[in-house]
Amino acid sequence: MKKILVIAPHPDDETIGCGGTLLRHKDDRDEISCAIMTKLKTNDNWTEKAVIEKQKEIEKIKKIYQFHSFDIFDFPPSELDRIPINLLILKISNLF
Repeated sequence: MKKILVIAPHPDDETIGCGGTLLRHKDDRDEISCAIMTKLKTNDNWTEKAVIEKQKEIEKIKKIYQFHSFDIFDFPPSELDRIPINLLILKISNLF
């Protein structure tokens, strides 16, 4: 069994970027995990409705892929490029 970790900048990037590969690994009974780097929040100019809808989508995806582990970090979606790289590395390295 292989251990697979997908790191996606935003929710749904894991599916758009490598959904087929994740499903193949799931079929091979590999252990698949996911980390989403950003999180929508109403105080980041997202409506409450948009935040709720995105959370529902995330819950559906978690059920479909049946991830071994699933993490969502609290970085703002439109400012990921402004986050100090050492902070991103720290968050990601803690997954291992």
